[in-house]
Amino acid sequence: MTTEPTTGAPLVCTLTTEPGRLTRSASDTPHRGRLEIAVARAAGVTGAVHCRGITVEVPTGDAPRSLTTQPERIGTAYRARHGRTWWISASFADPRATVFTCVPRNPRREAEFDGPEPEFTLLLDSIPLTGSPGEIGLRITTDSRDATGAAVRSGTELTVTVSA
Repeated sequence: MTTEPTTGAPLVCTLTTEPGRLTRSASDTPHRGRLEIAVARAAGVTGAVHCRGITVEVPTGDAPRSLTTQPERIGTAYRARHGRTWWISASFADPRATVFTCVPRNPRREAEFDGPEPEFTLLLDSIPLTGSPGEIGLRITTDSRDATGAAVRSGTELTVTVSA
């Protein structure tokens, strides 16, 4: 598990992989993995944080450090507290990265993060681990507003390690 908070960011992201150690597929042995990216209010932040969206950029395709060469086979799902619903979409427009966009599905188009527990977890599942072995950086961007109403866009990078 890796946690990479951005200094002063109102939301923090945590990455968990399944299995705990990801292994690159071989020609005779396919391997799949799962990423769980949990988002919670950062420690020390008081008051609710209102999230308007989360994007996750995963190096895929012909990127030098890609997770998979088959991004269209990545399954998506999510877990959210309080029965909240989210829209999850994937963009394959960039041949070197797949961008997953997560937006709260309600009239205000925002979700309230009011405690230290994860309010939202993006699940990227059944990932064919056909990319590069080594450390692969995922870029996560959150768009929110704090208790004062100030807009905050913050980014962080989480690292996934895939062994050969």
